[in-house]
Amino acid sequence: MLPLDDNRWANYRTGYNFLSFDIQEFLLRLVRATANGRDWDVLWDELHHQGDVGELAYATIPYLVAYAEKAQTIEWHAFGFPAVVEIARLTIRKNPSVPMELEPDYSESFKKLADIALRRGESAWGEHCFEPIMSCLALAYNRPKHAELYLDATESEITDFFKYRDKN
Repeated sequence: MLPLDDNRWANYRTGYNFLSFDIQEFLLRLVRATANGRDWDVLWDELHHQGDVGELAYATIPYLVAYAEKAQTIEWHAFGFPAVVEIARLTIRKNPSVPMELEPDYSESFKKLADIALRRGESAWGEHCFEPIMSCLALAYNRPKHAELYLDATESEITDFFKYRDKN
């Protein structure tokens, strides 16, 4: 996990391709497991924009792991945001590569998140966590299409799939 006082934070871009977004306070709330309510907007409003992500999103993901480990109830964002970022990284060419200094922690985050979810159990999950957790589990085992399906398929689409299957 990149230390908060590391100068490289200033070189990482947001989902809007901007430099110099101050994310330190949000990351501190993650580490303390005190993030709540509007805090999560930072992820979706600054670090991700219509499939675009920057290095700042990659650097944030290990902090979401720290949050998931400590939070009494884990909000779905801790699983959903990393899954969305990784799918965007894999599918949208203009998104940057994960910087070398972030790569080990970033890549390991998916297995750690899946492990945390399974170890802590459903009683620690917030509302809407199932699909994002399954997506992280799929990404941890190099199944990006499965991960994408878990995030995108609606309950009615799954029902329709089984209706179609059962007809044949």
